[in-house]
Amino acid sequence: MKFLKLGSKPDSFQIDGDNIRSTCFFCSLDQPNATVRARVGNPKAWMIWYHKNQLIFEASTTIADQVWGTATSMVEDFKTANNSLATRKEKQPRVWRPPPEGFFLINVDGAIPAEDGHFGIGIVIWDWKSQIIAAVSMPLSGKFAVEETEALAMEKGAVLAMELGLENVILEGDSMQTVQAVKDKDCKGLAGNIISGIILEMSKFRMVEVRHISRNGNKIAHELAQQAKRGGELKSWTGTTPDIVADFLV
Repeated sequence: MKFLKLGSKPDSFQIDGDNIRSTCFFCSLDQPNATVRARVGNPKAWMIWYHKNQLIFEASTTIADQVWGTATSMVEDFKTANNSLATRKEKQPRVWRPPPEGFFLINVDGAIPAEDGHFGIGIVIWDWKSQIIAAVSMPLSGKFAVEETEALAMEKGAVLAMELGLENVILEGDSMQTVQAVKDKDCKGLAGNIISGIILEMSKFRMVEVRHISRNGNKIAHELAQQAKRGGELKSWTGTTPDIVADFLV
C-alpha cells in the first residue's frame, strides 16, 4: 500500500482564473506531477495545515506569526499577479470619450479614508454632447472594504440614471475588479450582494453596458468621491457643472 505524505509543500504556483494552481512533485506517488487547486484565500488555511503536519510528522515547529505572515504574503502575491494579468489583457487603457448618440455615460468612483473619516462615492452622468446632466458627491454611512465602496458607487450610479428616466446607458468605473465581477455575474465575493444589486438595476434599462476606464480618464468622478470623503456632505447637481470639478474640464 502506498501512503500519501501529508503537508507536502508545492514547488510552484500558477494562476488559473480565480484559483491558485499548485504543482507538487511529492504530493502523489502514483501521479508525480499532480496538480492541486485552491481558491484564493485558502493559502492561509493551507499554511496552517502544512505546518501542523510538519509538527506531527517531522517534529518541526514555526512561530505562529511567521505562518500567518507567509500565508498573507502568498495571498498578496496572488492578487498582485492576478491584477497584472487583468491589466495586460487591456492592450491600451481606455481614456474618456463621450458616449454614442442616444446614450448616457455614467462615470463612478469610490474613496476610502486612510484612517477614521468618511467613505465617499462620486457619480457624474454625461450625454453624447459631452455635457454633464447630473452629478453626485455622496458620503456613505458605515465602513466598507475597497471593493464594496467601488461597487456601491456603480450601484448608486445606475439607480440615479434610472431615477432620471434614462434608457440607454454605459456604466464606467476604474475598478477592474468591480467591472469584471459585473460582467461575469460573479456574486460570491465580499461585495457579492452589491454586485447582485448592480445586475438587477442594469436589467431595468433598455440598453446597457459596463466597462473599465483608466484612473486618469475618471478624474471627475474621482474628485467628487474625494470631496465626499473630505467634507462628509451630500451634494448633487442637475443640468449644471459642479464648481468643484470645473478646473478638470478646462
